[in-house]
Amino acid sequence: KEGFPCGEMTCQEELGEVCFEDQSCVCPFGQKRSGPKEKCRPGLVQDSAS
Repeated sequence: KEGFPCGEMTCQEELGEVCFEDQSCVCPFGQKRSGPKEKCRPGLVQDSAS
């Protein structure tokens, strides 16, 4: 898939990735994902045990 360059990597905009320090593709601040091929989603902080 096409993406945008980030140092040696290519970030996937459709996953919500952003380029961090021109060396890694990460989710924007406050967002998380379960794996590298998953979409970034707003992180829900749940510290309480269910």
